[in-house]
Amino acid sequence: MTEELVKDIVEETYNIKIDEDTRKAEYVEARAIYYKLVRTHTHLPLDRIGRSVGRDHAGVINALKRLDDLLSYDKRLINIYSEFNKRILEQKLKSEGVHLYELNKNLEELYEYKYVKLAKKYNELLDKFNSLFSQYEQVGNKINIDVQKKEA
Repeated sequence: MTEELVKDIVEETYNIKIDEDTRKAEYVEARAIYYKLVRTHTHLPLDRIGRSVGRDHAGVINALKRLDDLLSYDKRLINIYSEFNKRILEQKLKSEGVHLYELNKNLEELYEYKYVKLAKKYNELLDKFNSLFSQYEQVGNKINIDVQKKEA
């Protein structure tokens, strides 16, 4: 979902098709932003990201390196990238059933929501771990008892 979402947002904003085979500056910039956003919001490998727009992993690496350099000082690109990130985050939250207006567009509330969600998951995993560890100890005790019986 995120890969297609990012592509749609970038193409809509730049009013181009980023998979066109051209080296024009606006296409190169749009593809670089697409690569970074997909890399940030998914766990897709570089070759898959590149293939989605007709490029290879080496082109993705080069574009990411150049964009990272530009994002260290180019305010126009920083603003564009930040706006894309915001739009993607909004879409991801909506798909999870959360709307930004519910969070009063307050970043602290957003992080608190994410923290609560992670804490709940952590507690579920901790309960599962404790249960498995208890089972492990019971099996270990049973083995020790069986060994002691055999030795006696």
